[in-house]
Amino acid sequence: MNLSREELYNRHRLSHQQINDLRGEQQHELLLEEKVSQLKQISLFLKITTALRQEGIWFVSYKGPLLSYRIYNDATCRRFKDLDFLIRPCDVRRTIDVLSRFGFAPRSFQWTDSHSKEKRLLLLLNQFTLENQSQEVSIEIHWSLLKFPVARQKKLAALVDENIITTVFAGRQFNQFTIEFELLHLVIHGGLHTWSRLKWLIDVHEILKRFSIDKTKFETLVKQLHAERMVGLCNAMLKYYFPGTALLPIESQAPAWFIKYSLHQMMRTSDSPVYLPEDLFTYRWFHIHAFPRLRYRLMKVFMLLVFFLQNEKKKLFHRKPVRLVN
Repeated sequence: MNLSREELYNRHRLSHQQINDLRGEQQHELLLEEKVSQLKQISLFLKITTALRQEGIWFVSYKGPLLSYRIYNDATCRRFKDLDFLIRPCDVRRTIDVLSRFGFAPRSFQWTDSHSKEKRLLLLLNQFTLENQSQEVSIEIHWSLLKFPVARQKKLAALVDENIITTVFAGRQFNQFTIEFELLHLVIHGGLHTWSRLKWLIDVHEILKRFSIDKTKFETLVKQLHAERMVGLCNAMLKYYFPGTALLPIESQAPAWFIKYSLHQMMRTSDSPVYLPEDLFTYRWFHIHAFPRLRYRLMKVFMLLVFFLQNEKKKLFHRKPVRLVN
């Protein structure tokens, strides 16, 4: 893998510790600076999660420090720029209020006070991003792990409830996904991003290397979410970047052009978004075919059209964000 430290850090968003492991190097100066930054983020994470508990808000924290702790037994090893929280749809407003106390404000639009518009937002989107310019991380609150129509929100919520375990971190209990469910979510997440960062593939690679995966349970989850193509694509990427490594424990195929397109995206030297005009058609076509069901494809096209029309009319994103000052 002929990538410089700068490319791995900036383009693929690996931590210096991960880069050291990948390249077999020892590097200390930047590593110490990074560790200090990560510890500050973890401190903020603990304060926010304490506040959510005090408000009685159910949540699952995923990716971020808990994924790093799970994989490496070190919450500072895996680099993260966002804190991700899965909450109940009914708690979106309350969660935004809690985060506002820490100086976080909506990144793109103010959450609506209209019940009807909120219902449309909850259907069309699956997350809402807040940021604080004085902090090094933004916060994404999710009311569904995946956008409809990948799976109906009720079905996905039921799967989440069936795949929750409790873990202890910093002397506190947290909800966490079972390893099989977390692995599949990472596979789908990376796949829908066309594996445009090595970071996501390394997450999967490290989990497969360090954990025993229940094949039957994983296969059942894949079938429930119709994610066979995402699994096939992930295995193809693992074979290319980590030849001889452990693969996902079920055999599945992805279209050849999925693999070619994802390799192209991973190899891009630019960090520009994959949905820029020159790449928009292929990117959208990839998403439309990511899951095999005809109903998914029709609903995907319909949802893209609705989202575009609503956004153009500014009926959803109708207020400019309000910046909060600490």
